[in-house]
Amino acid sequence: MELETKNSNALACPVDTLVMPCPRLEFRWLMTGDSWSERECVYSLVIPLREFDIRRENEDGESVFTEKFIEIGRTDVRGYRAGPPIYEDGTIYTPFRDGAHARFDNEALGGHLPIVAVCGDVWQILPA
Repeated sequence: MELETKNSNALACPVDTLVMPCPRLEFRWLMTGDSWSERECVYSLVIPLREFDIRRENEDGESVFTEKFIEIGRTDVRGYRAGPPIYEDGTIYTPFRDGAHARFDNEALGGHLPIVAVCGDVWQILPA
């Protein structure tokens, strides 16, 4: 899936070309059906894992993970639209309630964590 931002003021980057900031608060959209009309948004705190952290290991004992995702919330969306949850200006949509919670959580955690939205192969840092 190719997603493109049309707003030069929005920071939208392919997921595989830049490393996202970590730690961060993250909204990650997942297509749960045959089209984007069935989707969910997972809201997580993402923390970096140190070199010898056992949580880096997969089921085979190989050290493959560099981040730990701690799920805070999840929003299911049905209907609405068949395309990805991205506005015409390139901004990735965030659920209203979890979007507000991210701002509150960011403040509670010191106010310095970036809030990131991910949809498919595109991510962007959202205003706090």
